[in-house]
Amino acid sequence: MIDGAIRAGVPGSVRIAGEISNFTDRTHWYFAVKDAQSVLSCIMFGARTKSVGFELRNGQQVVITARAEFYKPQGRVTLNVERIEPVGVGALELKLKQTVEECRARGWLEADRKRPMPRFPRRVAVITSKTGAAKQDVINTAARRCPAVELCFIDTLVQGEGAAPLVAAAVRWVSARAADLGIDALIVTRGGGSIEDLWAFNEMEVAEAIVNCSVPVACAIGHETDTTVAELVADERCATPTQAAMRLTPDAAGLREQAE
Repeated sequence: MIDGAIRAGVPGSVRIAGEISNFTDRTHWYFAVKDAQSVLSCIMFGARTKSVGFELRNGQQVVITARAEFYKPQGRVTLNVERIEPVGVGALELKLKQTVEECRARGWLEADRKRPMPRFPRRVAVITSKTGAAKQDVINTAARRCPAVELCFIDTLVQGEGAAPLVAAAVRWVSARAADLGIDALIVTRGGGSIEDLWAFNEMEVAEAIVNCSVPVACAIGHETDTTVAELVADERCATPTQAAMRLTPDAAGLREQAE
């Protein structure tokens, strides 16, 4: 009778705004959504939690989409949550903020951790897409400034599902082989796009690979107004691929003038 009454009284999915409390992650997410007058018990099954896109924490204001169900073994009404949305900020923006906070807590943003770029590099590795405009910008700039600096390109996906692990693997590949290949610095770059397009460079695995790289890393992701986690943890952030290439190649014409 109780189960039937709930099904009849709360048909289909409902949207509820409230504050997260008593959050527990045990494969499935168990938590409550509350306001000043009431508390509702919630569960979100593991298959759905993977699509949330941000870390759930106590005190967050959210809107959930859920179905009300009567759980007979415990004699309680539970909301089976299908979707969670943060209030006042998009899920990606919230996840970005949380990732930056985690990097700051690890000391990855500290200026004294970052290494200077080499003044006269022998060879510079460049991680980018072989089909992107960023690659040609780096080639043209380096050729104009100092053709003696050799460029070594590592092609990778720079957006979409699976891009972050590939970018991180490319950084680790350069790090492991830099000494043997005579690589003195690394550029990680791509052109502009939406926050979704650039998201691979906000993932922790990419940030960790850059921080642990054996050579200094310059990052130029998107347009000048875009800021990604990869750029924040890199040894040097550059506004554009062209600026990154300028930073890693000496001005040959200026050097000749000094020599004369």
